[in-house]
Amino acid sequence: MRQSLGALQFMTRPRRAGKCIYCLSPEAPLSREHIIPTSLNGDLVLHEASCKTCADATSAIEREVVRKAYHVPRAVLRLR
Repeated sequence: MRQSLGALQFMTRPRRAGKCIYCLSPEAPLSREHIIPTSLNGDLVLHEASCKTCADATSAIEREVVRKAYHVPRAVLRLR
Protein backbone atom coordinates (compact mmCIF):
# COMPACT_ATOMS: atom_id res chain seq x y z
CA MET A 1 0.00 0.00 0.00
CA ARG A 2 2.77 2.43 0.88
CA GLN A 3 4.48 1.95 -2.50
CA SER A 4 1.27 2.63 -4.44
CA LEU A 5 0.62 5.80 -2.41
CA GLY A 6 4.15 6.99 -3.17
CA ALA A 7 3.66 6.29 -6.87
CA LEU A 8 0.38 8.22 -6.83
CA GLN A 9 2.00 11.20 -5.13
CA PHE A 10 4.85 11.07 -7.66
CA MET A 11 2.38 11.12 -10.56
CA THR A 12 0.17 13.89 -9.20
CA ARG A 13 2.61 16.48 -7.91
CA PRO A 14 3.55 19.27 -10.35
CA ARG A 15 6.42 18.50 -12.69
CA ARG A 16 8.60 21.24 -14.12
CA ALA A 17 10.70 20.63 -17.18
CA GLY A 18 12.56 23.97 -16.97
CA LYS A 19 13.29 24.00 -20.70
CA CYS A 20 11.34 23.31 -23.86
CA ILE A 21 10.84 19.57 -24.20
CA TYR A 22 10.82 19.91 -28.02
CA CYS A 23 13.72 22.22 -28.91
CA LEU A 24 15.47 22.23 -25.49
CA SER A 25 15.46 26.03 -25.35
CA PRO A 26 15.60 27.47 -21.82
CA GLU A 27 14.12 30.76 -23.11
CA ALA A 28 11.36 32.14 -20.90
CA PRO A 29 8.46 32.26 -20.77
CA LEU A 30 7.80 28.55 -20.92
CA SER A 31 4.22 27.31 -20.85
CA ARG A 32 2.73 24.11 -19.53
CA GLU A 33 2.39 21.09 -21.77
CA HIS A 34 -0.28 18.43 -21.40
CA ILE A 35 1.12 14.91 -21.57
CA ILE A 36 -2.19 13.81 -23.11
CA PRO A 37 -4.05 16.67 -24.83
CA THR A 38 -6.93 18.28 -22.97
CA SER A 39 -9.16 17.44 -25.93
CA LEU A 40 -8.63 13.75 -25.08
CA ASN A 41 -9.38 14.39 -21.40
CA GLY A 42 -5.72 14.56 -20.45
CA ASP A 43 -5.02 16.20 -17.13
CA LEU A 44 -1.36 15.38 -16.45
CA VAL A 45 0.74 18.46 -17.09
CA LEU A 46 4.41 19.36 -17.29
CA HIS A 47 4.92 22.95 -16.16
CA GLU A 48 7.47 25.24 -17.80
CA ALA A 49 7.84 22.75 -20.65
CA SER A 50 7.19 24.45 -23.97
CA CYS A 51 8.52 27.62 -25.58
CA LYS A 52 6.03 29.81 -27.47
CA THR A 53 7.20 28.68 -30.92
CA CYS A 54 6.89 24.99 -30.09
CA ALA A 55 3.65 25.46 -28.13
CA ASP A 56 2.08 27.18 -31.14
CA ALA A 57 3.27 24.42 -33.48
CA THR A 58 2.08 21.53 -31.31
CA SER A 59 -1.26 23.26 -30.65
CA ALA A 60 -1.86 23.66 -34.39
CA ILE A 61 -1.04 19.99 -35.04
CA GLU A 62 -3.23 18.80 -32.16
CA ARG A 63 -6.15 20.95 -33.36
CA GLU A 64 -5.95 19.42 -36.83
CA VAL A 65 -5.68 15.85 -35.56
CA VAL A 66 -8.44 16.24 -32.99
CA ARG A 67 -10.84 17.93 -35.42
CA LYS A 68 -10.29 15.47 -38.25
CA ALA A 69 -9.02 12.09 -37.06
CA TYR A 70 -10.52 12.03 -33.57
CA HIS A 71 -13.82 13.83 -34.20
CA VAL A 72 -16.02 10.69 -34.18
CA PRO A 73 -14.28 8.85 -31.30
CA ARG A 74 -14.42 12.01 -29.17
CA ALA A 75 -18.14 12.40 -29.86
CA VAL A 76 -18.88 8.75 -29.08
CA LEU A 77 -16.82 8.86 -25.87
CA ARG A 78 -18.21 12.32 -24.97
CA LEU A 79 -14.78 13.81 -24.49
CA ARG A 80 -14.39 17.56 -24.13
